[in-house]
Amino acid sequence: MPHPDHDAIAQTVRGWFTYSAPEMGYQREQRRFGVYGRHPSAGDEVMIRQLAPAEVPEFLADVRDYFGGASVRLYVEDRALDETLRPALTSQAGCVADERQGYLAHVGPPPSAPTPPQVTLEDVTPAMLETWVITKLQGFADSDERPAEDAIAAQMALRQQEMADVGRLRLARVADDPAAILGWYEDSDRFIYNLATRLPYRQRGVARYLLCDFLAESQRRGARSSLINADTAGTSINLYRRLGFTDEVYWRAKYTYTPES
Repeated sequence: MPHPDHDAIAQTVRGWFTYSAPEMGYQREQRRFGVYGRHPSAGDEVMIRQLAPAEVPEFLADVRDYFGGASVRLYVEDRALDETLRPALTSQAGCVADERQGYLAHVGPPPSAPTPPQVTLEDVTPAMLETWVITKLQGFADSDERPAEDAIAAQMALRQQEMADVGRLRLARVADDPAAILGWYEDSDRFIYNLATRLPYRQRGVARYLLCDFLAESQRRGARSSLINADTAGTSINLYRRLGFTDEVYWRAKYTYTPES
């Protein structure tokens, strides 16, 4: 079922990866093969917009000239183009294929979920940021070990810059212990970019409760839409669809290109 504003939302989301957002550190430039982007903490990326398989060597040479020797994330936003380019990018050029990401808009009334026992939700302040970052990294790593200090520092720098603009963070605690996190960009379309639960608190309905509370809040605030992205081959997307995230407004395939030293 499509969102009533599907076309406008799709155009908005595509624009996120086209234009610079200097207030959050994102600098982008339109070049021959697509949009090249830099961020001091998030890293370098290219949104491939036009490229033929025979042009891949020339394209990657341009990427090396532009970014230097660091790894670069490459994205293809069109399924047909991705199928055409995949052999040239992987088998021939050595790029590593990663997830296929679907960006979904919520459709219909917000679902409800019971409050799990002893769960409280808090909007994150700068003083709480390190706790949120550690919980996020533990959730994504499927490990309750303390993350590496350089990973914590990089995430802290990124989120501090985003929080100064439209980035917003929420922390779920179980009996005062950090259990799960939610991160989103606050605008007329509210985009959830991070949702993670620590291993000890999974299968308790915490993530579902976080999402349902967020969707109810979005409706109260009069947001045009609530958006989320997920690996289209992963398991989390099934939860999102059950909660009403049913309209795909954007899609992209991800690759990693690491120039030979």
